[in-house]
Amino acid sequence: SARLRRRLADVRAWLEEDPAQRPQLVDARPAGRFAGIAPEPREGCRSGHAPGSLSSPFLDCLAPPPEGAYPNGPGGPYRGASMKPPDELRAVFESNGVDVDGRAVATCGSGLTAAVVALALHRCGNDAVAIYDGAWCEYEADGGLPVVADG
Repeated sequence: SARLRRRLADVRAWLEEDPAQRPQLVDARPAGRFAGIAPEPREGCRSGHAPGSLSSPFLDCLAPPPEGAYPNGPGGPYRGASMKPPDELRAVFESNGVDVDGRAVATCGSGLTAAVVALALHRCGNDAVAIYDGAWCEYEADGGLPVVADG
């Protein structure tokens, strides 16, 4: 639905909004990529984040499968993982500075793992979480947009 999808023009406008009035931009990438201290997996793509965005890695939303349940195959240690229950998700988001009940736009590196964060927020009762599916790949490629790197 267009109501729950954001584009680069929306993020440009978000950067100009009063931080107290705009939705949260919640980044699902691993913390190192968000902070700019770990490389992006795409060649030539800078690491870092949009000013004012919040880091809440998608893997924090997942509970690993029972040990030995999925010994082989793709997906690494999270193959067969499930989403944490809502009370644990709330704690994860709160520890990452995310207002679970506030307006939010989930983003990530390429538009996929943002859906995990959006679903997790939805499971906590927030039914209006949008996804910026152009994601970091699109944002950082626009040389005119600010990038914050902590490292």
